[in-house]
Formats: sequence, structure tokens, C-alpha cells
Amino acid sequence: MLPSSAWASTGGDALDVSRVGWIAEQLGDESVFVSDHFDDSGDMPSGLRKVVDAARFDVYVAVVPAVPGALDGHDLAVAIHDWMGRDGVYVVVDGTGGDIAAASFGVNVPAADAARAVTADVPVEAGLVFRVETLVEVLESGDSSVGWLRAWSGVLSVIAGIGTFALIVAGRMAWASRGRRRRRRW
Repeated sequence: MLPSSAWASTGGDALDVSRVGWIAEQLGDESVFVSDHFDDSGDMPSGLRKVVDAARFDVYVAVVPAVPGALDGHDLAVAIHDWMGRDGVYVVVDGTGGDIAAASFGVNVPAADAARAVTADVPVEAGLVFRVETLVEVLESGDSSVGWLRAWSGVLSVIAGIGTFALIVAGRMAWASRGRRRRRRW
């Protein structure tokens, strides 16, 4: 199917058209596409598929690297929808930086706002599958203000902070004990 929007004829260059076509083709077979630049283990695609399958509406997720000078995440989501022509929520994740962009078509959810909230409020360390799952939960709740999301990200930050503190203390203790073993009394 050819893209139906004006982006291809006005702003989309050959690289964008080729990239959109490739991603749309991959999403046509399955609702999740993870670029071969990421996750060789296969855990990420299967985790994302579980999230997508549990959603109350169609969700298409593409995890791709950002390409300088090409379409940004939101515009890429719109272009993929235009190419595929299916209703649903289109999610594009920059696998290198963790930015999430989303656009909805035929589904009345605040996809772009929720994607910005998740990108800003859920730490990258929480993992990509968790972040996309949180996005879907936000969309299903219909609340893009996500005050509860901010509270949860605060909990995750505290947990990460405690873990970091414990590593620092353990490292300092190991370093100190190493120094004591080296000292000799004359």
C-alpha cells in the first residue's frame, strides 16, 4: 500500500519513504517490530507482544534508532499509519535514547500527551517493555495527566538511588579493606 498522506509528496524524502515502507511492512506481519540494532535475545519483542496483545485496542510498536535529519518519532508514527491504513495507536520508540512517541487513529486516546508523560516521568532504567506497558495503561485509563505515573516514577527513582548508594558503599568498603591488607607495619 502506498502512503496516503501529503508527507510523502511534500516533505518525505526517499530515505523516509523507504524507512516508513520497511517498518510498515514489518508491522503488517506482526504488531511489534524491533530493529536488529537492539535486543538480540528476543526478550524485548516477546515482552512487547504480551503488552500489545493485552491492550483493549490495536497497538503497533516500532523500536528503531533515531535517524538524524529524518522524520521524528511522532511524524514517523503518523507516516506508518498512513502507509498501513489501519486504526489503532502507533508507538515509535527510539531504541538508542528511549524517547517514546505515539499517535492514535480511530481510537479516542491522548496518545501524544501520554507518550510525552511516559518519556518524561518513567526512567529509562525501568526498561523499554515496562515503559510501553505504562503507556498502554495510561491510554486505557484515559488520563494523560498521569499524576499516579509521577508518583510511581518517584518510587522507582528512590529504588534506583538506594541501589546506587549501596554500590558506592560496597565499593568504598572493598577499597578500604584492600588498602588495609596492603599496609605493613614495620
